[in-house]
Amino acid sequence: MFTLKPVPSLKPEPIDVHFASQLFRLAPRAKLKCRRRSWQDKRNGVAAVEFATVAPLVILLIFLMIESSRFLLALHATTGAARSAARATAIAGVSLDDATRIAKDYMSASSFAPDTVTLDIEHLPSTADNMTQVLCTVTIDFDAVSVIGDPFSIGAHIVTGTSAMLAPDPE
Repeated sequence: MFTLKPVPSLKPEPIDVHFASQLFRLAPRAKLKCRRRSWQDKRNGVAAVEFATVAPLVILLIFLMIESSRFLLALHATTGAARSAARATAIAGVSLDDATRIAKDYMSASSFAPDTVTLDIEHLPSTADNMTQVLCTVTIDFDAVSVIGDPFSIGAHIVTGTSAMLAPDPE
């Protein structure tokens, strides 16, 4: 019924002479690879030196982009706050305290601290009949809202936004 077959031996086969000659033909290529490896071994520290040279410049560039974006945000926010205060003063005739509150609310909505905001309102004569020009100026100290601050102590950096609107003359 069942017959047992012998297990083949696990002895290594003899090397073919033709195959061995092919191995010796490849030997010069292997030497080139060894030479290339030794050349690469001499460059092991080059990547670290390049990183140490370039990394501070890249980090500085990133911080400069963040600061310039923050400055443009502050400039846009101060102009918008001045526009809101000028519109409220020109159309509704609100007082200086109410216009200051409107400007501070606008700046706090733009993620700036309202205690750094100052507002100046001027009523100027206009060339139009029965009209007065309302000039609102909102200023903010940029060093107080900056991510880095003033690392070089150059001086105060004031961001100013100005808006002018015509209002009817009070009669």
